[in-house]
Amino acid sequence: MSRETRTLRPFSAPSAFNEALQFAQFHMGEQICDVDSRITIESASAFLRAKPALSWARDNAEMETFRSLLSDGVKESGISPSQLGLVVTAYSGFLKMMDVCYLAQLSDCSSLERLVSFSECRPRALQASTHGATVSAHIALLQQQERRALQPWRKGTWLARAQFRVDLETTIMSIFRPTPMDDAKRQELGLPKGTARYFALNDHDPFSPFGDTESPTFYVDEDLLSRLNAEATSPLSKALQAQLVCDFIVGLVLASNARNADQHEWETLKDSLIGRVVELVAGRNASQDDRENALGLLRTDPTAFIARAEGVLNIKRSMIRSFSVSP
Repeated sequence: MSRETRTLRPFSAPSAFNEALQFAQFHMGEQICDVDSRITIESASAFLRAKPALSWARDNAEMETFRSLLSDGVKESGISPSQLGLVVTAYSGFLKMMDVCYLAQLSDCSSLERLVSFSECRPRALQASTHGATVSAHIALLQQQERRALQPWRKGTWLARAQFRVDLETTIMSIFRPTPMDDAKRQELGLPKGTARYFALNDHDPFSPFGDTESPTFYVDEDLLSRLNAEATSPLSKALQAQLVCDFIVGLVLASNARNADQHEWETLKDSLIGRVVELVAGRNASQDDRENALGLLRTDPTAFIARAEGVLNIKRSMIRSFSVSP
């Protein structure tokens, strides 16, 4: 059974509202994110330095069109403009936190500013500098309505929505964080004493946006991990570190296929952890077709997919270098 989720709206909403929100853009400093797209910030410090803002339109002429569409939507809805509002939220799956960043009644749309800045009072959800956030702009009911069949009536129900995803530069190497494993942990996991590494998916959903669910755990024997850290720059340590990253990918690929990866399309998992692995295998500056092909390989021939990942990580080079004598 597919784990893909779909938004079902058991009522019709004015098309003008949705059309109006298509003009919106989310800004993080110099970077601009269009509706239903994402931007990637290079580092945690850059994320915290960047000033967040949302623009309802690109210029003054487009802003007039935006206001006109809002007015058309209000008329079509039959709801008082004072009971409808523009609501902007920011959600951090890592912090399990959602903030309402902005709210304005549609009765005030003539005085709306084109750009809304969040830099003076930065939302808490935009302070998760290791996992990013999802920003959403809604046209929503601000008050409860009379209950009618196939009509929105609950307070807080959104009639149109535009979403923007802000990610941190999270390569597989930066996500990879091994957890020390001792004999007590091996016994708890039901593993033999000779086990050196173990991938535990936990409650992580490999197809959900990274950071929205608990991360998987990759256990590595504590003595081995200690030696790797002590000799981190040695050729042997580097070779073993690269191999452990590959082992982590193997665990994730096996878990993804066990959860029916063939029932997910690129668009539904591009922000997920398995999506990061697909991008790794597709290669730097890969096209949409390249990513689709890599995803197809994951579904049909996971061993070949893993071999491609090993090639990108250049495991062969690190293994050969491990035979050299450290200075």
